[in-house]
Amino acid sequence: MLDRVEQTIKENGLIMPDDRVLCAISGGADSVVLLHCLHSLRQKLGFTLYAAHFNHCMRPVASDEDEQFVLQFCGTLGVECYFGRADVYGFAKEKGYTPEQAGRILRYEFLENLGFDKIAVAHHMDDQAESIMLHITRGSGTAGLCGMRYMRGNIIRPLLDVRRNEIEAYAYTAGLSYCTDATNFLEDGTRNKLRLSVIPQITEKINPSFTESLCSMANIVRKDEDYMCDIAMRELEAAKKDDGFLRENIASLPEPIRRRALRIAMQRAGAYADIELRHVELVEHLLFGRTGAVIFLPHIVAFNSYEKICFSSREKYAKITTVDEYCMPFSPGLIKTPYGVMKVEKIHGNKFVSDKFTAYMDADKVPPDSVIRSRKSGDMLHPVGSTGRKKLKDFFIDKKVERHKRNLPLICSGSNVLCIVGMAVSKQVMVSESTTAMIKITFKSEEQDE
Repeated sequence: MLDRVEQTIKENGLIMPDDRVLCAISGGADSVVLLHCLHSLRQKLGFTLYAAHFNHCMRPVASDEDEQFVLQFCGTLGVECYFGRADVYGFAKEKGYTPEQAGRILRYEFLENLGFDKIAVAHHMDDQAESIMLHITRGSGTAGLCGMRYMRGNIIRPLLDVRRNEIEAYAYTAGLSYCTDATNFLEDGTRNKLRLSVIPQITEKINPSFTESLCSMANIVRKDEDYMCDIAMRELEAAKKDDGFLRENIASLPEPIRRRALRIAMQRAGAYADIELRHVELVEHLLFGRTGAVIFLPHIVAFNSYEKICFSSREKYAKITTVDEYCMPFSPGLIKTPYGVMKVEKIHGNKFVSDKFTAYMDADKVPPDSVIRSRKSGDMLHPVGSTGRKKLKDFFIDKKVERHKRNLPLICSGSNVLCIVGMAVSKQVMVSESTTAMIKITFKSEEQDE
């Protein structure tokens, strides 16, 4: 088995010489054997090895016992181990995740933050078969049929060509002890039911090599999927505009490419897991929806903004669509607003060159009661070049200002909007030939910083 693990590492380029490899170890048979294998191969392949254990605190006594076992095992091997823990149930309740989703998010966040070249996890061939079957039950497309990859980013899976019984046999032969999670033997979840009942039934009554057949199929499908995804990624880049993608461009793509392009866009926004075919179909329908239409998906939000479809994390979407009410004096100096920093200065003369971050007003025409504030219902603006005043909302609509970009700080006198930096200056305070002094306003938004 050790030779096969070495072959998997070499054929898939999982570990390079001088890599700093972190092995995630739970204390179970799979991760114990993985750490032992990597420890045996470290000098031959020229990498340095470390370990990490994350305590999910989901089994009060057993979780701590697992942690102590890992500490002793790593000490026996002479492998430095990092430890982390978190309240998974509390995090799941706070964010609306299942405990399994919350545990995965916190675990990988802990591992990634340690900063190693590669992170080795102990998924094996039986895990692969379970994952593929799980995707099938959820109506997955070919992306789900590909199963887990040998490498995703810096996550590597050296045991993906090894069966569970081989791992247990290796542990027995090497005299390795390990922890057993009793919850793995309870049919109280979809994955456990597949592992304990469905797959064994198919193996016994239909195909003795069912697990190997599923994994072989995944390898074949993966090559086709990669080719199609390359095309989809090029089309997605061609459709990119500012912070979104042109809806017409995406909608006109052939269905297989369109759906892959949408999946890629969702993944980039933070939906790395739990996206199913039904979610992709919902986003397809959104392509033809009205501007402002929004769909809440696992971990992310998809929304239309005029000709674009945009994707955002739920946290960021809540921030950009919620108006924080504020009001502060308009005076020279640096003024920090909830959406960025405004620099106000008085300069002499009437010559200027404006841009999308800078605006100018006639200093003598600016009312003394002027303030910097958030937008309100009833705000009016008389843009330069316009025949009269119009509602601020109508101005945004006429200019096709996206809803999530309407929170720029306003300079106002009462309900009169005097200036929106980079968008408009009111005729009331416009600079003219008779202007002798100007107010220069420069605004740097949080979005620019990002």
